[in-house]
Amino acid sequence: MKLWSRAVCLLVLASGVVWLTAAWQAPAAKEPHSAPKPRSVIVLRHAEKAAEGGQDPQLSARGRERAAEVARLLAKVQPTAIYASNFQRTQETVAPLAAATGVRVTTVPASEQDRLVEACKALEDGQTLVVCGHSNTVPKLLRALGAEPAALDAKQNIPDDAYTRVYILTLPPKASLSEPQLLELALAP
Repeated sequence: MKLWSRAVCLLVLASGVVWLTAAWQAPAAKEPHSAPKPRSVIVLRHAEKAAEGGQDPQLSARGRERAAEVARLLAKVQPTAIYASNFQRTQETVAPLAAATGVRVTTVPASEQDRLVEACKALEDGQTLVVCGHSNTVPKLLRALGAEPAALDAKQNIPDDAYTRVYILTLPPKASLSEPQLLELALAP
């Protein structure tokens, strides 16, 4: 009987060694496909504009400081594209960001919001787009993308004296049925 139990023990031990050897020598299992990454749209209003300049003023000294702050904060997200309206103040707001990232600014006239909406919807999974607009165009763009910004004025625009808001809209991956998520942040006053 002892001989038989030793044989069974040796058989169990041998099969365990064979199993472990096979497991160690087997090719590593492929990692499951990672979930698609969301798409991000960062939307902001232009920085403070100069008092003079008519319908198309440049940025004020404070506006240029804010543009530098925007570049410092957003350069790390490595945007895929940067969009701005055809006005000097939006172009100047994102110019430091474009210089820091090497991404060319695409100009879309303020009156052509549909082009911006399409560009945002066309983003590939994992890409980030930055849009610089105006007190009236920023809320319209966010709404067109399925988000509702807070703290707007009676006309549903960003208040005239509000230049610090940054909206980060996370669009779900293209294959997802999830809803967009909006995060509103404020730059230093």
